[in-house]
Amino acid sequence: MGSFLPKIFLYTALIFLAFPAATRAFPEFEFLQQGGYSQLPPSDKIHLGRVRIQPGLAFETRFTDNVFLTADKTFANGSSEGRNEDLIFSIKPSLLASMTRGKGEPFGFYYFYRGEDQHYVDLSASQNTLIHHTGGALNFGGPGGRTDLLVGGSYHKTNSFIGQDFRSNLGNRIGVETYIGFADFIYSPTNRFKTQIRFQLVSNRFGPDFRLPQDVDIFNITTGFLKQANEVLTYGLRYDHRINSYKNATLQNDTSVSDRGFLLVRWTPNELIESELSFGYESKSFKRFDSENRNRPIAQLDVTYTPFSRTEFTFHAMNEIGDSSFQDIQTFILSRIRLGLNQKMGRKLTLETEAQVENYDYKRESPYFAGGGAPKVRVDNIVKGTASLVYDIKDWLQIKAQYIYEENVSNFDDNDFIANTGLIQISAEY
Repeated sequence: MGSFLPKIFLYTALIFLAFPAATRAFPEFEFLQQGGYSQLPPSDKIHLGRVRIQPGLAFETRFTDNVFLTADKTFANGSSEGRNEDLIFSIKPSLLASMTRGKGEPFGFYYFYRGEDQHYVDLSASQNTLIHHTGGALNFGGPGGRTDLLVGGSYHKTNSFIGQDFRSNLGNRIGVETYIGFADFIYSPTNRFKTQIRFQLVSNRFGPDFRLPQDVDIFNITTGFLKQANEVLTYGLRYDHRINSYKNATLQNDTSVSDRGFLLVRWTPNELIESELSFGYESKSFKRFDSENRNRPIAQLDVTYTPFSRTEFTFHAMNEIGDSSFQDIQTFILSRIRLGLNQKMGRKLTLETEAQVENYDYKRESPYFAGGGAPKVRVDNIVKGTASLVYDIKDWLQIKAQYIYEENVSNFDDNDFIANTGLIQISAEY
């Protein structure tokens, strides 16, 4: 597996970028972020009255030397199983539409659609992937402009979830449908105080070819407040209650309940620095496996530093409780550090880089079959680095070249993997 620490110093010594990824206390369109899509409103080039419409189309060519994120394995009988490399061509249509609710107006809305049609050159045509992701929200305003009600949701479908989930027993090809619905009520009695309650339901439905029943409904209630003390400091409290309810109980999954309470502090000492710290306590309990219950402090820190108009650094650190279906239901502590840089290089060229290290520390021993079945506690260290060059041909047309390196250094050798991916994408959003 090689030495892990030297790689940490190597990657963090580089300059990396990340788009600001802070998880804000009250994300109005959090469901959009789950698909990795922008929350920005459409441009005003195309509009019908006050409704803005922005169609888009992207073409992408991507090469990866490890499609399924698998290790190079040699078995006892002398046979081996290597990594699958391939060239993938993708077409990505999109559509955004919105109408911003003005002061005193009754409602506004936001809608999006993103699709992707992937075609593999060497792998079987059965690996070709079609992805649809659509959703939206309505924003209703109350009298006096002090209350908001947001109601919305999204739908995501893929016929082929390509890639091994190293935290679970998921296979390499899985059809998945995800439904998300939410309702937010926001009350702001003053310009410096805001309180919110959110109800959200997420349903994941896996295809019939999946060998383990993992269909799950996730119900979440979030409530809290934010108070702006002055121009520099904002603070608040947040409480999350989440229920993960599986349709079929197996050794690999179990219905669980988690409760998290946070103190949130936003500190903006000047125009160059923006930071948010949340720290609190999480309790996670399972319906059938009491041995996996966990209670511990959790925290997250996000910092954005903009020393120059063309330069933006980001820092992200967090830890939380996660659960896995690796061999059987287990909890782990996830710790993450991410560094980033967004550097403008002239009027049209931008360098985007990112480095991330994740540590998955499991709670108890599991049989290590690759090592003869002796039990030990699993630990994964995931390293990921991304570097991109983006060139704006026009304000609506851009070309991007990107390289991605990802590696899992695990004490369970059969879960190790290294993946190198390069892509070129040309996209238009008018």
